[in-house]
Amino acid sequence: MKKALALLLAMLLIFSFTACGGSGGENSGAAKEGSGAANGGAASDGSSASGSSASSETPPYTVKIYYVNWWTTPSEEGTKQVEDAINDYLKNDKGLNLALDIEFITLFDYQTQIDLILSSGEPCDIVMALDYPTMVDNGYLVNLNPYLDNVMKETKALLGDWLEIGSTNGNVYAIPCHKCLVLSYKYLYHKSYVDAIGYDMSKIHDFFDLEDLFAALKAAYPDMVIDADSSRYYDIFNNIYDTAIVGLVGATVGDDPTIVNYFETEAWNEAVKCAYKYRQLGYTSPEGSANSLTADIMLQNGVSIGTVMAHSNDEATMANGLTQSYGDEIGAKEVLVQDLSSSNSIMWGVSYTSKNPEAAATLLNLMWTDEFVLNTMMYGIEGVDFVFNEDGTINYPEGQTGDTVPYQVALNSGIFGDEFLMYRFEGTTEESRDYMKKNLETARKVPLFGFTPSTEKVSTQYAAVNNVYNQYFKALIYGDVDPEVYMPEFLSALKAAGIDDILADYQAQVDAWLASKSK
Repeated sequence: MKKALALLLAMLLIFSFTACGGSGGENSGAAKEGSGAANGGAASDGSSASGSSASSETPPYTVKIYYVNWWTTPSEEGTKQVEDAINDYLKNDKGLNLALDIEFITLFDYQTQIDLILSSGEPCDIVMALDYPTMVDNGYLVNLNPYLDNVMKETKALLGDWLEIGSTNGNVYAIPCHKCLVLSYKYLYHKSYVDAIGYDMSKIHDFFDLEDLFAALKAAYPDMVIDADSSRYYDIFNNIYDTAIVGLVGATVGDDPTIVNYFETEAWNEAVKCAYKYRQLGYTSPEGSANSLTADIMLQNGVSIGTVMAHSNDEATMANGLTQSYGDEIGAKEVLVQDLSSSNSIMWGVSYTSKNPEAAATLLNLMWTDEFVLNTMMYGIEGVDFVFNEDGTINYPEGQTGDTVPYQVALNSGIFGDEFLMYRFEGTTEESRDYMKKNLETARKVPLFGFTPSTEKVSTQYAAVNNVYNQYFKALIYGDVDPEVYMPEFLSALKAAGIDDILADYQAQVDAWLASKSK
């Protein structure tokens, strides 16, 4: 099942590019005064910095994680049961003097709240690094290098060169989930509508083939939304036109590592034209960027006949999983398989405010490599939140759904950890696992895979460009405005704000990065 991974892509749209101060470079992420020992040593509360077992008189160090959700928030009772189960496992099975404290933040509030928490210096341990470059520049993330060969060695072995994704100046500040770099875009739809008009879905082979289907559905159901929103089109067109976004405003095209203005690329311009066209035809939500409902909710509640969304599973798994979750038969038709991205916004790191970063790194490692920790954080307690089927898959207990069990964040399955350690939900087949592995093995790496630019030297221009970006980006990707009118304004405002300085700085960093890799 999935982030969603809508999430994945919904998340790609969540940027809180605050232009706060802070140091970058090799010292970025170092513990600040009063935050504890970033590179090991004793924690400020006296507990073991390594998280290893301590005497019975020494209380466990509690690792606080700010966890994301975008479906039903687990109940306090359900969350407490999960915490207790994991804490018992950490103590009795792993011999660790650690405890877990989970606090949920909704997806669309996550970056804003994390920025407030970190800028205020509030103690916390593990956070999702959605806006990785800014968080590194602000010194919000601990350098994980000291832990990669000890408490995080299993994660290091698992991720290999993927660690480059969360690296800056040779230091690893965040780790990506092991799965979500390759996603398959599908049109997910209520089968009853498509079946009623007798449309032959075998005619659909790519994204452009959807236009005929959308027109047929709109003619039959003029008052219905056909595709929940257009916010993912720009990523689809990036793949179609072999364009990879670099930072906020840069991009590469094809195999050329030269940085260009993303908003002058063919991929971007074709995407926003499509978004506006489909909005005018009534295919997407008339509320556009003002819509308060996510695409998942619109599909689940029948507000929209379908939605184009990316997941890592195959068609059959997505159709079966969503049918079980939504209570209505859902179809899935693949229209594009994504390339590997040069960056990955879905990463996790240790906060500079952690009082025991080594303990936090220890638990972060278990979230990626320990089957019990990963699945309990994802699915909850066996017999209460899920049950095993005879074939080894899981489902909700009889009479329960994802909305009624005390704890369930299954849509977070593209958010953290190793996909291939996760329990398979009923309807998820081994064939789907093989499908994901094949996509991982065959997808190519874009020219700057693993490169993440710093904005430290162009922070003033970055802040100004970010303001312009926030004024135009969502309006354009949701088709709120005519790109023929607003794109010239957007490009002119970007240039006046200093985008050329940012692109030049990005290119200098790329040149140095490529030179260092060639040594």
